[in-house]
Amino acid sequence: MDWTIFHAGYLRTFCSNVVACLEGHVTTVCALGRHGVARLVAHVRRVVLCASSVVLAVCTFASLSIAAIAAIEEMAKLRVDCAITFDDGPGRFTEQLLDILKRKQVVATFFVLGELVQRAPQLVRRLAADGHEVDNHSFDHPILRRLDYRSQKAEIDKTARALLELGITPKYFRPPYGSYNADTVRAAAESGLVLALWTVDALDWKYHTVHALEARFRQGIEKKIGGIYLFHDSHSWTVTAIPDILDDLERNGCRFVTVTEYMNNRERKSPADVPSLPREGNPESEDSPAGER
Repeated sequence: MDWTIFHAGYLRTFCSNVVACLEGHVTTVCALGRHGVARLVAHVRRVVLCASSVVLAVCTFASLSIAAIAAIEEMAKLRVDCAITFDDGPGRFTEQLLDILKRKQVVATFFVLGELVQRAPQLVRRLAADGHEVDNHSFDHPILRRLDYRSQKAEIDKTARALLELGITPKYFRPPYGSYNADTVRAAAESGLVLALWTVDALDWKYHTVHALEARFRQGIEKKIGGIYLFHDSHSWTVTAIPDILDDLERNGCRFVTVTEYMNNRERKSPADVPSLPREGNPESEDSPAGER
């Protein structure tokens, strides 16, 4: 018996043509979701479903095994990159969030504040140790467009130094409130960083209940899947809602990646697909200046 391990994400969505080798036959598994997998496990007892992996008992026919792998890989190509990002941490809810992400085997990108990095270095070390990307979100969350170049550069560099002391080298800089100008772009570039905004704002600074946040997010999922998603790990309701949100995204075709992976994959497909930044950004999308903090 040849055992092949497939990640559950390959099977939960886009499964109308997935081929599984069971009992020496090729079986087409239609609309295979979590409940479908569970029924399959109970019926055939040749598939073992673990917490986040599906172990397929592939029968002795080597050609069938290859066919199953090819079919599943083809389905995986249909999935869309989703970079889940969290701003304004680390904070009191970050450790709970990390436990959730670990349980679900989801990678994320954390844009951290330098002053909080200095307060909770062990928590930031865990971010990196758990396989998440850690990037720069300024030192104390100012509206950068109101600062001169030297002050903006200091905000970026103080946080970069705090991360470097922990052995973490950031690649991207996200300006607080999405507020930036030409000085911000230049200051980040001179520190070796690229500005990274978002394509989907969860508006979790605005929706202060789990129900409201999930309802708003599901409306967005119906319109579009994929991109860079903005959340805040400084909000308890976000951390409470995130398991269901991640499940919804995965069911609708998301493949979870870091911001670096997202950008690299976009550039490989077509450099024209990567949006360029305007010279200035307005502090209107992420939250109001008086909001989250």
